[in-house]
Amino acid sequence: MKGYLPFLLRGEEILFPRNDQDNQAVIETKKRSNRGELYVTNMRIILVSKRIFRKNISHSLWFRYISGVEMVGFWIWRHILIIYGAGDMPREIKIKTKHLREVYNLLLWLLSGNRAKFSSSIAPL
Repeated sequence: MKGYLPFLLRGEEILFPRNDQDNQAVIETKKRSNRGELYVTNMRIILVSKRIFRKNISHSLWFRYISGVEMVGFWIWRHILIIYGAGDMPREIKIKTKHLREVYNLLLWLLSGNRAKFSSSIAPL
């Protein structure tokens, strides 16, 4: 892993990236687009944007607020569409990364209710 990550909470484990994978991603909302490092933990999705001397969390999506995940597009224009929020106006976020299929399968596994302890030696597919 890429050193100590101070933004993790107690009991939170990083499931993506494993080892030293390239975890660069772009998250697009309705108003803006952010580039940074994508982390998927057992509780939330985190995008950490790099600044010159520090790292800031630009997006943090808790799984309890996510109501839908789907893969949209085809070939190189493919991205993950996450619908979150409750009430009359749910919000949408697009995630674009090189490891799209792996992140999508991991999100489906986490949102399916299978909250068992994740072992890094067993793939969630």
